[in-house]
Amino acid sequence: MKKSFLLKMCALCPSGMYPMDQSEYVGLRSAIERLTLNDSSVTVQRDSSLALGAGWRLGFLNLLHMEVFNQRLEQEYSASVIVTAPTGCPLFTPTHQG
Repeated sequence: MKKSFLLKMCALCPSGMYPMDQSEYVGLRSAIERLTLNDSSVTVQRDSSLALGAGWRLGFLNLLHMEVFNQRLEQEYSASVIVTAPTGCPLFTPTHQG
């Protein structure tokens, strides 16, 4: 008998995302909501910064995932965003356990 397990993906690579111009906040929010409908592994929290204004704290699986998400925002929604450096992205070394 085979057991199946559902693993919950956890965001390992959190990064801040802010609109270049605060007047674009609503449009960017809509774009992020649409993209996250198809990508449930992205976590979203509202965030604000004194220097950057209102934005979001987005959690990604890894740096590539973050880059692809950012490119889709730019290409599909013509969004101009400021992305902060990710914090806590672990580096994994795959090992084989026999």
